Amino acid sequence: MIELKNVSKVYDNGSIALDHVSLHIGKGEFVFVVGASGAGKSTLIKLLSHEELPSRGSVFVNGIEVNKLAKGRVPYLRRKMGIVFQDFRLLPNKTAQENVAFAMEVIEAPRRLIRRRVRDVLDLVGLVGKADALPRNLSGGEQQRVAIARAIVNRPLLLIADEPTGNLDPETSQDIMEVFKKINHMGTTVLMVTHDKTLVDMMNKRVIEIDGGKVVRDEQKDEMINRKHAIVFAPTVTVKSSPDASGTDLFVLHEGTNVTVKSTLGEWSEIELEDGNVGWMPSKDIEKI
Repeated sequence: MIELKNVSKVYDNGSIALDHVSLHIGKGEFVFVVGASGAGKSTLIKLLSHEELPSRGSVFVNGIEVNKLAKGRVPYLRRKMGIVFQDFRLLPNKTAQENVAFAMEVIEAPRRLIRRRVRDVLDLVGLVGKADALPRNLSGGEQQRVAIARAIVNRPLLLIADEPTGNLDPETSQDIMEVFKKINHMGTTVLMVTHDKTLVDMMNKRVIEIDGGKVVRDEQKDEMINRKHAIVFAPTVTVKSSPDASGTDLFVLHEGTNVTVKSTLGEWSEIELEDGNVGWMPSKDIEKI
């Protein structure tokens, strides 16, 4: 889903935002990005959306090399992303449902589809009863729910949240995190930048820490480590007899196939099918569930 290969970003003033960063985030993962202010977290988000380009290395989102994307194709890339900000960024003179609908109107979606999608996402975030309310008549938590609904109404593959609970009290923050969990369980990849250690600990998800432009921690929480069930998300993958590309071809699996992970070795996973067939495949082509 997301892959950075030896990515560095140096700004014109000489400041190094990212320094030889390589990482992989699979489809359907929920990942926290943490670090001090100025560590490089915001630059990472800007690289994913083509707002900034790397000084060296490659950035991939859903198989697309973002840094080589023609300018005319950037809007299509961004349609596959939803972004939620700390300060909500709602249009003050539009109601909750109008704010959400606006994200579909700008891509000229059919009116009937807009009405159905807006109703569905407001229901998902628990705001159907506030559809006609203006932002000034909503609490901070309700405004953030509108912002989340707006971010997902076009059904993005990737949802990026930049300090989404920064302006909310602890109880409201937990409620908002439940919304993000629900969205993630529907298959959307979630990448969340936060300073809130309490939330990170509560969610028990993968944590990537950036410090001085480098990844200094990439920690899979126990929930992820102990998972054995996985799903193939590459279109097709050839299962090998041994954990290397030169192994004998055993059989081919297709996207959506359920497997059990028996063990891992380097970048390879030993998998077993329901019928008992066993073999090795690249770990990057499966996602634990």
